[in-house]
Amino acid sequence: MARKNYLITLLVYLPLVVGGQNPMLFERSGNVVTWNMDHEAENMRQAGFQGRDTALWYTLAFIYAFGPDKVLPLSDSDPDMIRLNGQRQEIYNWFDGEVLKVKAQMLADPALRCVAITNDGYDRCGFRLGPPIVARLSEFGSRITLGDIYTYD
Repeated sequence: MARKNYLITLLVYLPLVVGGQNPMLFERSGNVVTWNMDHEAENMRQAGFQGRDTALWYTLAFIYAFGPDKVLPLSDSDPDMIRLNGQRQEIYNWFDGEVLKVKAQMLADPALRCVAITNDGYDRCGFRLGPPIVARLSEFGSRITLGDIYTYD
């Protein structure tokens, strides 16, 4: 039984390879590709950006929503945010590159759909990150949807 579960897990999380080189960090299952918020902080760390989860979530959402030129609102006493603020352009380029991999896949496969955000949660900032993903892929019309965004009650 363990072997079967391992195989299912491997197939679900196996990165999609674009052009035979760069694995796509958006996850694909069947004809749907999505940005899984459960893996966002670890994806960022693997890309070389360090900090606590909340700092990584906030930074990516802010930078992708407002662009790399807008300085993060931050406290002088938060070393993670200070360091990430200095990496705005790199973070933007990295994530936009991931979104462009989705675009390439959607151009190549007319049946592929994108759900911009899955597994959003408290302080994960999907409400801010999802809309610019949808906007970047807007040429695909109804094939791109926002997904389930955490709402603060």
